[in-house]
Amino acid sequence: MGRKTAPQDLTHSRTVRVFVEGGVAGQEVRLGVEEVRHLFRVLRLRAGARVTGFDGEGREYSGVLSVLDAHAGRLHITQVVTVPPPELPEICLAPALIRPDAFAWIIQKATELGADRLLPLVADHCSRTDARDASPCRRMRWERIARESLKQCGRNHRLQIAEPVSSRELLGNPPGGEAWLCHPAEAEPLLADAAEGQRPMRVIVAVGPEGGWSEDEVSIARSAGFRPVHLGQYVLRAETGALAALSLVMSRWRWR
Repeated sequence: MGRKTAPQDLTHSRTVRVFVEGGVAGQEVRLGVEEVRHLFRVLRLRAGARVTGFDGEGREYSGVLSVLDAHAGRLHITQVVTVPPPELPEICLAPALIRPDAFAWIIQKATELGADRLLPLVADHCSRTDARDASPCRRMRWERIARESLKQCGRNHRLQIAEPVSSRELLGNPPGGEAWLCHPAEAEPLLADAAEGQRPMRVIVAVGPEGGWSEDEVSIARSAGFRPVHLGQYVLRAETGALAALSLVMSRWRWR
């Protein structure tokens, strides 16, 4: 039989972050089942460890684990700090629905890269399976993936995930800011070159499914004010294109 290892003391090596529903200094708050499992079984922390809570709405909660075992955990909050939201523009990524594992990857990486909003689209060339799956379980999974990524990357403002809408509904409305439609046509400018000019209030980047946008979608988007752009000389998978486009926008408006 292998020897049992002692619980780790991670409080001095790195910040351990846990999701909490909120609270005030001096209050004890109950931790969720997933948080308890991760702290106790994965990180092997015990009561007395210092951790940092976050609620996804811009508040951090410094505190001490007053209770932690295999079944329950409580955080005694010692300090609450409000973190200001990211500077404008609001960065919105609008990817078409694709296979579940790839779309989950988009959510995870969009959170890590710093997108403010995710606007899932039901495009003309989406598969029937992807377009019809509107179960509550899918929504819960998306939110869980975004929350775990938020914890890992250190953000304090959550990625806001909208309900899926028709691509024609989004692309047919004036965007109210800079709006780009990723469209792999050589005649269109590179997104890296198009993202110039004065700082807008909002930026939307729409990325199509594996089959690309239909001619009708491109026409509708152009009429509403979306600017078609491309991402380079190579053909990218839908999920790769979404993250490449987001990275270019973030580097122009947020990472400087």
